[in-house]
Amino acid sequence: MPINSSGFISEITLSSQEEVQRLFQLFLAKLDSGGYPQGDGTRTPPTYSIQSALKVSPTIKVGDSFITLISVDIGKAPYALAFEYGSGVHGEAGATYEIRPKNAPVLAFYWDKFPSGTGKKFIGYGKDGRHMFNYVDHPGIAAKPWIRPVIEQYTKDRSRIKERFFRAVRTLFGKEKEFKVVIAL
Repeated sequence: MPINSSGFISEITLSSQEEVQRLFQLFLAKLDSGGYPQGDGTRTPPTYSIQSALKVSPTIKVGDSFITLISVDIGKAPYALAFEYGSGVHGEAGATYEIRPKNAPVLAFYWDKFPSGTGKKFIGYGKDGRHMFNYVDHPGIAAKPWIRPVIEQYTKDRSRIKERFFRAVRTLFGKEKEFKVVIAL
């Protein structure tokens, strides 16, 4: 599921608004299962959990179909894509990426596994014991997908109950009611 410049990631067709809500709840459950960032209110700007940045738009009718957008506010949870696909050495680029200070003259943080040989990056230690750097080469994070597994499982579960599912499909104006859920980041 490659992502394009508009942020589109996936589309799934469902038969009811109830199914859209069920899929949304499955995303939340996956994110609540642990290991996903909960945000950091001390950052500038602050970040939030992916769950709190996840939104379901109102359903709109387009022709004979209904479309609902499930999206993530990347401004609130900028790491949402990194968790889905991996980043740095764990992502498509396959390389570290440089992080430089934005709101301070240096990067400063505690690091219990400080490696030797950091060269011109490492400045020294702050009075509070934090390591200070001009920049760091961040290795990124390994992928921990939360969209694709939910869609795959949901699709698999739906195919198991296909007969019952299609008997229960509602109709609108004599036509099958179809919901397209577009997943976007």
